[in-house]
Amino acid sequence: MELTKVLRVNKDTIWNWEKGRRWPEKGILERIEECFGEFLEPPA
Repeated sequence: MELTKVLRVNKDTIWNWEKGRRWPEKGILERIEECFGEFLEPPA
């Protein structure tokens, strides 16, 4: 699934942006959607 690849690519970037603060695994998708929602939307 493409979304999984996107999440894997962005996880380290998000980690750096958060200055090492660990996000709980539960809810990380929702947080990524808040940050990257426009990029994660499939082309119309």
